Order: sequence, then structure tokens, then C-alpha cells
Amino acid sequence: MPREPLKFSLTQMLVGLNLLVFAAFVVSHGTASLIRPDSMEMVKWGSSYGPRVLTGEPWRLFTSNFLHFGLLHLLCNMIVLGLVCPQVERFYGFWRTALIFSLSGLASGCFSLLLVPISSGAGSSGAIFGLVGSALSFSILQKWEVVRPSLTRWGLIGLGLAVTSFVAGIVSGAADRGALACHVGGLFSGFLLGFFCLRTTSAYSRLERILSWAWLTALFLMLFFVVGWAPLDLRGSYKLALALRRFEDGCAADALSLSEQFLKLNPNNQLGLIYRGRFFIDLHEEEKACLDFDEALRLGADFVDVLPYRINAEFELGRYRQVIADADRIMQTAAKESTKANALYHKGLAHLALNLYDLAGQDAKALARLDEKSDSDFLRALSLRRQGQLTAALRVAEARLQAYPDDKGAQSQYYSLMAECGRREEALKLIALRARSETIPNSLVSLAMHCLALGDYAQAKRLSDKVLSENKNWQLSQVDYALIIKALALRCQHDQAGLKALKEMADKQLQDPSLKLTRKDWPCPVFLYLVADNAAKQDQLLLIARQKARNMSRLTEFNFYLAVKYVADASLAANTAERDKLLAEADQLLNDVIENGNITYMEYDCARVLQKSLKTN
Repeated sequence: MPREPLKFSLTQMLVGLNLLVFAAFVVSHGTASLIRPDSMEMVKWGSSYGPRVLTGEPWRLFTSNFLHFGLLHLLCNMIVLGLVCPQVERFYGFWRTALIFSLSGLASGCFSLLLVPISSGAGSSGAIFGLVGSALSFSILQKWEVVRPSLTRWGLIGLGLAVTSFVAGIVSGAADRGALACHVGGLFSGFLLGFFCLRTTSAYSRLERILSWAWLTALFLMLFFVVGWAPLDLRGSYKLALALRRFEDGCAADALSLSEQFLKLNPNNQLGLIYRGRFFIDLHEEEKACLDFDEALRLGADFVDVLPYRINAEFELGRYRQVIADADRIMQTAAKESTKANALYHKGLAHLALNLYDLAGQDAKALARLDEKSDSDFLRALSLRRQGQLTAALRVAEARLQAYPDDKGAQSQYYSLMAECGRREEALKLIALRARSETIPNSLVSLAMHCLALGDYAQAKRLSDKVLSENKNWQLSQVDYALIIKALALRCQHDQAGLKALKEMADKQLQDPSLKLTRKDWPCPVFLYLVADNAAKQDQLLLIARQKARNMSRLTEFNFYLAVKYVADASLAANTAERDKLLAEADQLLNDVIENGNITYMEYDCARVLQKSLKTN
């Protein structure tokens, strides 16, 4: 006897799909995601995120309905869905209920983005409230004798739970603006969908059914049009969402321009100030970033939203005492472990910069307890190095690199420590091996910088050319440091023809109006100084570069580049006195980088290598 095919209700399918997606996410990301999954990992899996939805990824409005922020979020939604969906299925049937669930989920995401275009979200709650809205529509529009036989006890309990959570969220203020808009949008769209779905039943004429579907389609197309059309964004929030997307794509200059347009319309917007501060940091404008963060705090922004970013800017500026104070405050108020880890990491760096090694060791141990092994090992190796224990530091750095082979900081620390320990040739071989498969511009620049410090100028040029040959790197302003490294390598090889060709190529590129890199942006003034073709112009450009290098991090870079230039010039000196003077100036600059520079920069690592090489020779 043939078996009957298995029949599943819509409720079973939806609950099963949500559980399956959640299980897959947990398997992929570990048990920690049961409680608090990482928001950026959720974005990778398809959660709704305004800056991406509004810039070409509208499918997130659908996929976000099947993702949840932890087990508790999932269980709450599935319990209500399991109670409400069967009731709505009794009202409308399988296919109409599926339509209501799907379109309500899409519409609720649209409403959320209309109110908060930079919001992120996930979960079935918008679609569930759509089911609740359709049930209300059915109950209001149908006669009681039709409604009553379809009602179930569990369905009523589910509707009651949904309405209670909705009202409680409004009254208590527990739901943020984006979540509230999502719930209201789901409820409203579900009510409309229920109304039109009722008018598509056989009780109505064919013309009425066609008109109902036409109205329904027009309404939802209009909603998507309003969400996606920037000119209707009167408060400029779309510009802030677009700024975030451009920032994620590596275009910080574009992001800054868009955020400034937003802040012209909303000068006291705390979130706009915080994001602009982040863009300033990426553009090495830390002073301006701190001004934005301070203004956001003055306007009432939460410390937890501001300090994790301000602490980065403060460290770049060398304000170590303030870094430590802000880190302590973050540790007291922050809930996310990643936020605490970032604070501890910068606190440890600040203690190291102040030569407080015992306190830095305590920070490293605390980081290890937070499972931030890479940052903890970096602090340990850096502490040992600054205390002169190079062999012990190398062992820690080697273990760190083995555990995190793609970590650029781990690579930089390991290669430079090898050179300091007298293993220069071995370091160069490892760099050459790594360079064969490397394609990321920043990583290539790091490798080229180490080759420069280690005296392999040919390899430094090749790696720089690898960056400069890609047009997309010019478009994304990722060529500035490659230009400097190649210019220095050519100077060290005394290749004046090569310098002239490099200058002509850069001049041609810098005249392209589509490029975001300009002659005024750091570190471009340093490059222009290095390729200047006469002494008067060199002096003028050196003054400009010094003026631009106005904080600790820029001085770290500038002093190292200037030291390499002096070393190159020393080999061409007319006499011994001039040579010794240039080498002494180079040594003084390198010493300043080592004693007072940014200890996280690759220029710091390379300064130590170059200084050791000068003393050896």
C-alpha cells in the first residue's frame, strides 16, 4: 500500500526553517553565538543592515526574517509564531498566510529603514506582527459567526502574547526606534494584507479580485520606492547610511563628505558626530575625531557608544593617561566583551608607552582571560622587547604568528624581531615566501616596508609596484605608502631616472579628478618631498610635511621615512664629516621613533631594525 505523502503545516515549515538557520549559525560560529552572536557576522549571513540594504542588497529584508540574535530571541519568536500562525492559517489558508508572513516581513524592514536608515536588525517579529495584523483584519471585517468557529484557545493566547509584548515595548521604552518601526510596520502591513487577501476569495467578483491584487502590488512597490529613493530623505539619514557603506568599502574620504552633508541638516545628531569621528580616525585626523566625540558626549551620547572610538584616537595622539582613564570607564560600563577587550588592549599599550611594564603585564593577562590571545601575546612580546629581552619576545611573537598567520601585526612584529636577533636573511626569505601569494595592499606595503628596513631595496620596489599597478588601489586611495616606499628604495639605490619616472607617473594620477588622493592629504606631502627635483622645492615641501606631521602617530611615520632618506643621502656624501652628520641625524630620528613613537606601527618595528643595522655596520 503506497504511503501518503508527508504533510507539513506552514507553521511547522517556518519554525523548522528558523531553527535550521540558527543551528547552522551556531555550528559555524561556536556556542558563544547562542547568547550573543556577533552583529557583523550576522550581517555576513544576511541580516538587515541599512547601509547595505539601501545600496544594492534589498534581499536582506527577506533573509533577516530567519536570523536571530541569540537563543532567547529565537525561542520568544518561535513560541509566538507557533501559537499565532496556525490561527491565521485557519483564517486564510496556507498560501495566503505564507504571502502575509513574507510580505509583512519585507514591509516591516522597510518601515524600520524609513525611520532609522542606519539600523540593523534580524528576527521574525515584524512578520509575526504582520500575522497578528491580518488576524485583527479578519476579526474586524468578517461577521462574528464566521470568526468564532475559526478561533482556537492557543491562537488567542498567541495573539494576546504578541499584543502584550507590543504594548510593553512601547510603554517601557525597551524597543529602540528601529525595532518599534519594524513592529508597527509589520502590524499595519499585515492588517492591509489581510484586508486584500479577504477580497481575493471567491466571494468577490473576478474584477474585484484583480483590482485588490493590483492595489496590493502598487502599495508595496510604492513602499520600496520611498525607501530606496534618496531625494525623499528630507533629514539626510540616507546620506549617513550611504556614508557607512562607503566607509566599509574603504572610501573614508567619500564617507566623510556624506557625513558632513548629513550633519549640515542635523548639526546636533549624536550618531552623526560619532560616525564622522570614526571617518576622521581612518583619515589620520585624530584631533578632529576627538572634537566630534567630545561634542557627542556633551549632547548626551552614551559613554559606551563613544569611548571605544575615542580611546583609539587618544592613543594615536599620545594621550596615554586619558587612554587609561577611558579604558577604566569602559571596563565598568560596557557589556560586550569585544568592547572590553579593545579597552584593555589600548590600556596595555598606554602602560607600555609609559614604561609601566608590570601594569601592562596585568592587562595582557586580563586580555587572555577574555580569549583575546593574539592581542595578549602582542602586548607580552612588545613588553619583553622594550625591556631588551629579544629572544623571549621572539618566541612569543613566533607562537602568535603560528596561531594567526594572516595577522599583519603578528607578521610585522615577528620579521622585525628576527632581524633584531641577527636572523636578517631568514626574515627576508620568509617575507619573499609570503609575498608570492599576497594580494592585499596593506599587507604588501607592510612587507615592502620591512624589506626597505632590511636593505632589500629591489624587493621593496617589486612589492610597491604590485600595489601601484592595480588601478582599484588608486581609486581607493591605497597607494600613498607604496609610493613613499618605492621613492625611498629608489633613493637608496641612487636611481634618479627611476625617481623622475615615479614622480611623473604620480603627477599624472594625482591630476585625475576621480581619485580621492590629493597632494594635501597625509602622507602625500612626504612623497612629494622625497621626489622633489631641486633643493629649494625640497626645503619647501619638507616644511609642509613637518606641519602635517602634527601628532605622535604621524611623527612616527615621518621620522622613520626621513631617517631612511638621510641614510640614503649619507652614502653619497662628499666627505666623511657630512656622512657622519647625516647618519647621526638618522640615528636621532630613529631613536625618537623607538622612544616616543606609536609602538603599534610597522614604522616602529622597522625603526628598531634599521637602527640595529646602522650600529652593526
